Amino acid sequence: MCIRFNSKKIITIIVLLFVPLSTYVTINENVTLGDVALVFAIFLAIFNKKNNTENNTIKLLMPLVLYMVFIIISTSVHYLIGITEIKSNIFSVLRYILYILSVSILSKNYFDKSLAYKYYKKFAFIFAIYCVIQFVVFHSTGISLPANVLGLKASTSVERLYTKEYIKNYLSQSILYRPYSVFIEPSYYSMYEIPIMYLILSNPSERKKYLKALFISLTFILNGSTTGMALAIVCWLPTFYRNILKKVNLKFILFFVGAFIIIIGLSSTEIIQKAFLRIINSDGSFGSSILGRFNGITSSFQNEPVVNKIFGNGIGNNKVFLPSINLVKYFFGYIGVIVLTLLGVSTYKKLNENGKFIMIIFSISLIGTASLFNITSVLYLILIFSNYNDKENVYEQQNWTGNMV
Repeated sequence: MCIRFNSKKIITIIVLLFVPLSTYVTINENVTLGDVALVFAIFLAIFNKKNNTENNTIKLLMPLVLYMVFIIISTSVHYLIGITEIKSNIFSVLRYILYILSVSILSKNYFDKSLAYKYYKKFAFIFAIYCVIQFVVFHSTGISLPANVLGLKASTSVERLYTKEYIKNYLSQSILYRPYSVFIEPSYYSMYEIPIMYLILSNPSERKKYLKALFISLTFILNGSTTGMALAIVCWLPTFYRNILKKVNLKFILFFVGAFIIIIGLSSTEIIQKAFLRIINSDGSFGSSILGRFNGITSSFQNEPVVNKIFGNGIGNNKVFLPSINLVKYFFGYIGVIVLTLLGVSTYKKLNENGKFIMIIFSISLIGTASLFNITSVLYLILIFSNYNDKENVYEQQNWTGNMV
């Protein structure tokens, strides 16, 4: 039976909307609308007449295949030697395998990069504008606009933000108000916006790209995202190098001075200063945003049995927040650290320019976020592996600009 609609377009859009769709849950609180959409995309790819089992495709995505095999073996070892019980983390393991499987199937044959660039920009700016609207409306009227814009059942972590208790705490400033846009939390918003900001900056044919990237960057300040602000600086570095260090561009220097004045102006306001205090306290010590990411490391790894240090504790068994670089060790042990390092290095060597930079951004995010194991991993890994083993120039053949060269 021939499918009459453009399945590649549908799959690409599903990938781009997976993170915001994960704000919503189904009848089962543990299954998100994003999960359902991702399963649909996989089935759509499988039943599409394009065969995703060609030898070159399997070879291209071998790191993902090896990663899934490692997860299955590692989890089996955890069960066999009694580190964890099946019922305690089987759902977390299956969900994560679904994420990696979707990346393996969809990245090369079904994720349309030129189409993705077009729609990714549109979605990103819609979400960024809504973030600004949330910020302005709250600080001018005291009304907290919801992340749940579709009116569907959202996750408990999202719904509780709009209870009377939370609104009261926002208004009394006992809790810092941070716009979520349409995401589960501000860091997810930042992680979503960062790749397209970089792609805009690196696209030589993008009009007014500096203004567009600056607008996205400023939203990270408004929502107080440490992750967003740090990664935004990384994204701007190649642009600074090209326009200031490599070749002096007077127009860009004037733009940079203007942008710097705007940022300083925003930073001087009381509202933004409170957001910055989450990062650095007035006495120069680390704020709650930094400490909260690393407080659980000592308690998670102290007095661990040798067998747990070697094999890990299993996916989803952490009791406190840990960033990805520590979760790898906690979930998979020292063996996992070695395996993922080798897979990461081998993958990086076969990426084109865009793929390498997005992988660098993703790798930096692992220091302070759980992005390797949360919903943002799907978007990032597909962006990375859609550029895997692609030796052509980034803007040749199918490119990120939407043009076919």
